[in-house]
Amino acid sequence: MSSNLDPSKFWRSGSQVVSLNWQKYDKGVQMNEGLFVGTHGWVLKPEHMRKKRGLNFDDGVHAQSPPRPKLRLKGHVVGVSAMPAPNGRTGKSFEAYIRTELFYHREVNPPPTEGDGEVSATAKSTSLENVALCWKSKSIKVGHHPEDGADGVWNETWEWEYERDELAFIRFLIYEDEFGKDDRVSTFCSPVERLVTGEWLVVRLMDRKGKDVGTTALVKFELEEL
Repeated sequence: MSSNLDPSKFWRSGSQVVSLNWQKYDKGVQMNEGLFVGTHGWVLKPEHMRKKRGLNFDDGVHAQSPPRPKLRLKGHVVGVSAMPAPNGRTGKSFEAYIRTELFYHREVNPPPTEGDGEVSATAKSTSLENVALCWKSKSIKVGHHPEDGADGVWNETWEWEYERDELAFIRFLIYEDEFGKDDRVSTFCSPVERLVTGEWLVVRLMDRKGKDVGTTALVKFELEEL
């Protein structure tokens, strides 16, 4: 069963359809679902891709991409309800923690400039660098009930600063903390641009196979421009 590549790399290059292996609920499938769930099957491309690289052509040969603003994303999670049991832990207790990840791209190698600091008329577009920011909560002991799942309360916060990217994604994952490789229990994935901010939310998490088994998290996201 093959893994998927990062579909956002192809979306950024203008691809309108990206082929994915749906047999594996990995990051690629999660990002695709996060981008298109609740839509009519299509979404607008990022604004700069709809405006010829975001250039202001009124400036003629000195046209350049507008600077991307710096953003601060804050998250607060109270707890998670109805978590499924990791392998072999049905009806038993286990240690669990939360891991959050932010994936985005930032520009590197700015275009060459002339002596006065203005962009050269022959400057090429900038390249993009993949960036991943991570945060991990403390581990807590939770008890699993065969009918109701497991509940956990963390009441923790985290924050990141990054350059605005319309295809930035956030993942919210629950892992079993164990000796060796930790098993992923539940996952939530969404483009940052689609997050509801400034209010408490109950978000749905999928199990390790991408199924909705009733797992939810009480969270709050705040996004501000610096």
